[in-house]
Amino acid sequence: MSHNKHSLCTQHHKPLSTNNYPLSAINHTLPTKHHPITIIHNPPSTIDNPTGTTVIELIIAVSVALIISTMVLAAYLIIFKEFNLFTRKADSVMETIVLKKKIDALFTDVMTVTEKYKTTMEYTDSENNDHVLTFRNGSIYLGNTVKTSGLKSFNYSISEKRGAGGRYLLLWDAVLVNKHWIGGAKEVNVK
Repeated sequence: MSHNKHSLCTQHHKPLSTNNYPLSAINHTLPTKHHPITIIHNPPSTIDNPTGTTVIELIIAVSVALIISTMVLAAYLIIFKEFNLFTRKADSVMETIVLKKKIDALFTDVMTVTEKYKTTMEYTDSENNDHVLTFRNGSIYLGNTVKTSGLKSFNYSISEKRGAGGRYLLLWDAVLVNKHWIGGAKEVNVK
């Protein structure tokens, strides 16, 4: 049995040479006695797959990727904006609660109001110590010590009628810098 460069080695069933054609150019049928392996001498045609198709596919793929990434970015920005808004609102509510508790704590010790003016109130506490409570520059001072700040306005008044226990109501309200309104009341004696 003679072998040429296109014949098949009968022991290994492998082609001896492919003339440097790509594997796709080789007919992959198992050789038999009546059907030896054949080698295609022409490389595959590039006419069936012109390069313009891949450019169009690339443009479409890039366009789809840009559209999807734009949608994802827009969704992220909306979520981030809403999260920041929610955080600011939560911080504002927390600030309001803290300021209300601070002002309520200031009036806890007020037993008897001795003098009252538009922005100043003098009072005595449960141990008969005299104190001066003043609102100025967005802060409430007890004597010369700042007790709370962050207020746009602060008002207080004393009810004209006595309650059931013979005491008056000290009413207060404040508008905070964050534009929230808070208020409260306490029973006091008046001199």
